[in-house]
Amino acid sequence: MYHAHPLSPSRSVRVAACALLLLICSVSTAFSSSAPPDRVTNGDIPDHGIETVVLEERWRRGSEDDDLFFGLIIAALADDDGKVYLLDAQLNEVIVLDRDGGLVSTLGRKGEGPGEFSNVGALTWMPDATLGVVQRFPGRIVKLALDGTPAGNVLPADPVGGGRDILNGARVSGDVLILCGAHLTRDGDTQLRRWFLSSYDENATPVVNYLASDVVFASTDRRVREIDSDFVGNGRWDVLRDGGVVAAPQRDRYALMLYGPDGTPLLEITRPAEPPQRPQDKLDEMEARYKASGRYTRMGIEQEFSPYNPMIQQIDARDNGEIWILPTEGTRPQTEGVFQVWDVFTETGTWDRQVAISGPGDSERDQLFLMNDGRALLVSGFQNALDAMRGQSSDDESNTDDAEPMEVILYEIR
Repeated sequence: MYHAHPLSPSRSVRVAACALLLLICSVSTAFSSSAPPDRVTNGDIPDHGIETVVLEERWRRGSEDDDLFFGLIIAALADDDGKVYLLDAQLNEVIVLDRDGGLVSTLGRKGEGPGEFSNVGALTWMPDATLGVVQRFPGRIVKLALDGTPAGNVLPADPVGGGRDILNGARVSGDVLILCGAHLTRDGDTQLRRWFLSSYDENATPVVNYLASDVVFASTDRRVREIDSDFVGNGRWDVLRDGGVVAAPQRDRYALMLYGPDGTPLLEITRPAEPPQRPQDKLDEMEARYKASGRYTRMGIEQEFSPYNPMIQQIDARDNGEIWILPTEGTRPQTEGVFQVWDVFTETGTWDRQVAISGPGDSERDQLFLMNDGRALLVSGFQNALDAMRGQSSDDESNTDDAEPMEVILYEIR
């Protein structure tokens, strides 16, 4: 659900978000002068303990004897009829499967023309009931009718200086589109990356800024730090049922901020937690991957990785008002047979319970999507396929030819 993005080749400097908001005078900035938000500080354990749910398989596709092949599935949605829409970042298409897993159609293709895209990052329903494919760079949303007919593009506007865009994620609340990404502008040898989490109107003009941050890259710098370019990306935010937003702005702190639809910070929710340390072998693996990249081999740019993983991996705001949080520690369950453990909060901020999802799979190598219709979809071999797409392998090279094909498995949650 959350996918890492490479950093730009330079040292970065974080600028306070409030300074950015003063620049964006055409966008609502109600929260810059509002009263401090209410705060709920939870204890060490949830009020109602831990609940265990079980994944019951309904169908699977992509096995060795299947005629359907997947490259890298990075997003999944369901419609009211139970059809599943899978975004394949390697094949650059949307694969549509019916309720029983049968192939219905494929939508879109790689390219720059109508209904075409590349470098995709997310999938969303649009306010006009079309399907929106989020292209990371250059940032745009390619809209497709459900029969595959191109339905236009959404190009988010920068209220300050124009430039090109990065898009990491998109959600819809009624007629409002909420986007996360960055506006890129250049001044000589310096690049400004203006990160934003904002709502947009039907003309793709920003209306409300929920979060913002400036990062300046100087081409003369030969070292970057991972933490300097941290933002909420596609995973650490979601849209609440009242049209507001919940986000985890701080990488190394377990803290959620709830914003009203007008951008006002209303409530901060915290619970005790220590930043999850990265094992040394994982740091070594990340370093090796980076040194195989063109940024290092061609440009000689060093990168400093944080010794800690982000505190929170994913936020899922439910229609019943609950806020489900997947902390990094929840992707490393200690109980055999448990794939993930989610924290569940009420919309008033109380840590109500934990939900342990019991089922097969490797929580560090496979990807689980909790879909919008209450089912779950497991992408087995996700990390292996991601490594292969990047031209890397996390295992011995001699094993790459024997790698299992990517499978997509649909579950009911019981």
